[in-house]
Amino acid sequence: MSVDVGLSSLVAEPDEASLRRHVTTHPLLTGLLPSSSDLAAQIAALKASHSAAQRRYEKSRQVAHDELEKASTSLSSFRSRLDALPTRIDELDDEGDSIQSSVQRERPGLEAHTSSLRSLQAAEDYYALLSRTETTGKECLASPLSSQALERLAELVNLARYAESLCPSSSSSSSSASLQPRPKLLAFLSTNLDETYEALVVARSTQLREALKDAGWPPLSPEQAEAQGKQPRSPSSLLNDQAAVRTAWDSLLSLQIVGHLLEIKARPSLLLGQGESESDQVKDVPAPGSTTYTPLLGTALLLEPYLLRFRYHFDSDQPTNRLDRPEWYLQHVLQLIRTLSPLYTPQGPARRLCLPALHRYGRALDHESVEPQSEVVHVLLRAVQAKVGSSMPLLLAGSQSQQGVHTSLLGHTLSSLSQFDEDLAELLGPGTSAQKLAKGLLEDGEYFTAWLAAEKRVAEEGLEEILDDPEAWRIGSGEEEEDENDQDENATSAPGISLASARTSALRSTRSSLSLVHLLSTLSARLAPLPLTLSQRLQLLSALHLPLLRSYAQRLTRSLDAFESLSSAFARSLSVPGGGVDASGVALGDSSESMVRGLRGLSRLLKAGLSARGVLGWLERCREESEWLELSDELLRSEEGRRVLKAQSDEAEQRELDGESLGALIRKSLGSRGAARGGAAAGGGRGVGEGGAEPASGSVWDEMINKYSAVLSRANEGMHRLIVSEVSESLLREYAQSEWLDERRDDQENEDEDEDDSGGMAPTPSLLPALTLLHTHLSHLYPALSSTSSSADARARHRRIAQDLSRFVVTKVVLAGGSRRFTLRGAERFRRDWETGWAPVVRGATMGARGEGAWRFLRDVGRLLSLPSSSSSSSAAETETRTGEGEYTLARAMRVLWEGGEEEWRAMCDALELRSRELTGDRGLAREVVRRRVECMLR
Repeated sequence: MSVDVGLSSLVAEPDEASLRRHVTTHPLLTGLLPSSSDLAAQIAALKASHSAAQRRYEKSRQVAHDELEKASTSLSSFRSRLDALPTRIDELDDEGDSIQSSVQRERPGLEAHTSSLRSLQAAEDYYALLSRTETTGKECLASPLSSQALERLAELVNLARYAESLCPSSSSSSSSASLQPRPKLLAFLSTNLDETYEALVVARSTQLREALKDAGWPPLSPEQAEAQGKQPRSPSSLLNDQAAVRTAWDSLLSLQIVGHLLEIKARPSLLLGQGESESDQVKDVPAPGSTTYTPLLGTALLLEPYLLRFRYHFDSDQPTNRLDRPEWYLQHVLQLIRTLSPLYTPQGPARRLCLPALHRYGRALDHESVEPQSEVVHVLLRAVQAKVGSSMPLLLAGSQSQQGVHTSLLGHTLSSLSQFDEDLAELLGPGTSAQKLAKGLLEDGEYFTAWLAAEKRVAEEGLEEILDDPEAWRIGSGEEEEDENDQDENATSAPGISLASARTSALRSTRSSLSLVHLLSTLSARLAPLPLTLSQRLQLLSALHLPLLRSYAQRLTRSLDAFESLSSAFARSLSVPGGGVDASGVALGDSSESMVRGLRGLSRLLKAGLSARGVLGWLERCREESEWLELSDELLRSEEGRRVLKAQSDEAEQRELDGESLGALIRKSLGSRGAARGGAAAGGGRGVGEGGAEPASGSVWDEMINKYSAVLSRANEGMHRLIVSEVSESLLREYAQSEWLDERRDDQENEDEDEDDSGGMAPTPSLLPALTLLHTHLSHLYPALSSTSSSADARARHRRIAQDLSRFVVTKVVLAGGSRRFTLRGAERFRRDWETGWAPVVRGATMGARGEGAWRFLRDVGRLLSLPSSSSSSSAAETETRTGEGEYTLARAMRVLWEGGEEEWRAMCDALELRSRELTGDRGLAREVVRRRVECMLR
């Protein structure tokens, strides 16, 4: 087909455009006309060219025809083969089916033969490895001290690895027959390798042990050397220049290094961090005493005699093995570490013994990588850990059986271990961090729970003993309590327990409060050095400190509840018939009322207040200490801490409510409502030590500070009301009913005063019982208050009592009954009652002359009330002497009060030395005072 197309293109007629272009461009037409000879030559050439073209055309046509024939023949052959192909396919399918059926028939036999061959091969390899392993092991143990033993050990390792590579894994699809020998074979090879290695270790350890014994190790103590007539030698000098020890040590260390290189045993921890390449170096070195630390085998043999002595003295029936003396074996171990650590210094003999083996195996010892004393510390710490582990079950059993000695010894053991950890850390320095024994025990949940229960039981028993003491509520000072407690501690405390007191010697409080503070301080001091976690510290706080404080606060609260239930002083404005107190402060009436009145009642309130003040002072000091500040910050920053503290507070509140009576609950409800309504008024009733009653937010002691602040506030308020009420009652009996207009009585009193001129003037007789009662109360109260807190707080308490009594006297004696109740002599007698009665009592019972300032209101009212009627009166000279100014009379004072301006009033106050704000700030009150004079006719 392609040939035909090519021929057609050759013989095709030219188109008109091509023919025209050929003609117009022919040389004959474009140039000069040729001659006839040229035309004849051109025609002859054209004919020759045409003949050649005709021959080529014929030849090409023949070639094309031949090709067409050949293609036609090939196409016919191809079509015949295609027609025969389906038949061939069917024949091949038949042959395939036949072969497949034959294979299916022969397959079970083939698989059986294959399995048999594999089993025979595995059995042959199995027994060949067993034979080779047994032979190599015997050759290794034939000469355990030679270098060939290490080569045979390496062959055993290679055989084990070769066996592991031959045995198919459990995930491969091999027959069960080949899988069965695998665990047994590998287990046998591994066991054989371990036994061979341990046999080598035993043989070479025996060699080193005998060499050390021949060298005289361990060195004799100075006492033993003197008894045997020998020269005492140090451990370092004894090991120097001992060829047998050096050979045996090198042999054992070489075995340990080869064991590490062959991956039989772990690498010695002393060599961690050393190696030829970075891949051989280990960054994290285990702490001495941990289970991951691997000591040198030579170190264990070197310390073996010391460990035997340790077990003899502290793990046998010797008298030195005492459960209550853990500090004995702990101090012994510390002394051993101090003595033996020089062996592993860079120039120590033990370090020099290691160098040949390390150089032989291409690992030079790096002195800066691991602290040398870690070897000695680890071996000795493991012995201590075993000793502690054997002692703890006995201590736990004793604490669970509620035996007091074991209960205290459990805490004593933990404290001793904590002190040992600190001493060891100080001895080793910052380069080595050994395993903490106390921390390891506290991290054990069983030990910690048992110890916490034991500490709680001891604390509860201590509080019960404090409260059951017949003198629990006796008021004393810190020095007295310290002397008595020191005697008790020397007689009863467990050995080694430090019971340092945190009290202030000048503090006066109840014996129970001081003892509770001492108990809490001792408990905190004992727990402070222990490595406790945040959760453990929270549990200790919730189980020990807070329950003790809550129980004591509840005891004080119930005491105040009982006092308020029996007392009627808080709702009484007039004296009760048959009741009251006498001039010495002894309560009258029935026994129930006498317990809450007079000195007995004041003592009850004072003891409650001092008890609360003592504990509150300790709480406020704790709130500022760094330890408790850190704990508060950690607890309050964590959701768990806040939740646990809230749960503890709610639980304690529920227990308190369950134990309260109905009356106490009603009073608490009424008191809380009154406090909410009173607000600032209630704040004015705060007494001594209440300046710090508002706890700062964010402290674990907030709840307790609030509780004891409330108790202190109630006690102070009760003391204030009792004193004011009883003195007011005494004043109401006679003094408030005195007649100040009786001229005859005034004359009689003046005669008595003239007769007794040499002895001085005396106050009104009816005032003496109230003055005596006031002096008794203040003398009993003020010394305790001023020694408990600052003098400013004591003055504040006295100031409030003075202000209330001054107002009472002015209200009931001066202002009551209307105007014109005082003559001049009656007013002067009222003023003399202050000068010769109230003022001496205040000076004698409180702080001297400084205490009179709180009574300035009563004093100023007496001065204003006793102004002379005129400058020519008989008392003008006295007034002139008293004021320094002779011009202020009653008439002038009335003119200033009713007609004068503010400046005149201020000038008169300065002239008369009136300093009371109640009087100088209220001219209306001053007018009322002046109206009580009979000479005042103004309204």
